[in-house]
Amino acid sequence: SGINAEYGSSTAKPDRPRRRSESDAGIVAPGIPKPHGFINLGNTCYMNCVLQCVLTVPAFKTLLHAPTNPFRPTLFNCLAALLQRKTTCGGAKEKRELLVKVKNLISEATSLFKGSRQQDAHEFLGKFLDVLREERKHSLKCPVSRTFQCEVIHTVRCVGCRSGGQKTEKYYDFSLNLPGRNLQPHSLAELLEDYFATDKVELKCSSCGHDTAQVQHRFSQLPQALVLHVQRYAFSRGGSREGKRQDSILIPSRLDITKLGKDCVKGSQCRRVSIPDSNTPPVPHNLRTRTKGLYSLHAVISHLGESRECGHYICDVRESGQWYFYDDVNMHVIDLHYVRAQRKNSCYLFFYLKDDNLLES
Repeated sequence: SGINAEYGSSTAKPDRPRRRSESDAGIVAPGIPKPHGFINLGNTCYMNCVLQCVLTVPAFKTLLHAPTNPFRPTLFNCLAALLQRKTTCGGAKEKRELLVKVKNLISEATSLFKGSRQQDAHEFLGKFLDVLREERKHSLKCPVSRTFQCEVIHTVRCVGCRSGGQKTEKYYDFSLNLPGRNLQPHSLAELLEDYFATDKVELKCSSCGHDTAQVQHRFSQLPQALVLHVQRYAFSRGGSREGKRQDSILIPSRLDITKLGKDCVKGSQCRRVSIPDSNTPPVPHNLRTRTKGLYSLHAVISHLGESRECGHYICDVRESGQWYFYDDVNMHVIDLHYVRAQRKNSCYLFFYLKDDNLLES
């Protein structure tokens, strides 16, 4: 009754990563540009991983058209130029300059990323998307909104009289909590399902005076790219960050989250309603186009180390049907079995792409 996930064979022996070289004939299909890594500017592995993952999302790439004013120092222009140079061996100096500009633009938006300290990849992704979305807020083809934005409808109901209401909220990623410590690996699909589980909250009803309500969370609009973040860092009661959890996580190659949006309709507007005498939720007007949620794994960002303040970020990305492992400027050819076998205890951020070929339009 929950999320359907496809994990594939867990017994297959993963291939060892292979470094790309000129002698690796046949590893990358002829005619397909060979990807390259990004140089580390000084503890900027977190930024390099985010850029590798975002710049390879097809829906995002298609909206990074050539800038009308290439000399204007915007994040959009830097990304468009960086994408053009991503598959070229030369131009190392230009790539470095573009990476410096990207980091400076994010640092101007928040002082957290100034200097050369190690930072959190998830926090960088959030600020990165915020800055780009603000730049393109007047554009009908904002790469962030068109690619990562989704909507969740929250339905609140009094457990006494069933009156309540709805509101929608925009999301760009989802942070998933790890349950209590145990020796068994966690299912990423189950972590996402737990996030959308119905909650009971203390809320006094204005109609009947009952002090408990149920809150249901469902997708009303699905993203082209679904970003999931596993919260591996624990916090003390005072709010300070403590150690990192190394729990094993099963990484599905495919996710079907259709049932998380079964009561909502794609493109429908959810408004606050009053339901004084009915146990039946309001029925959306357009019943013909229901949300579908079939996604395939596109990229994984992993953190190697004991805490956020130290360690190293790496990422595995699927491009043109081939999986690649990126460690800053270094790149290796791998396969999906390697990703699922080697990243269980270090995986941190996941990018899943909507499979439009299997969806209703």
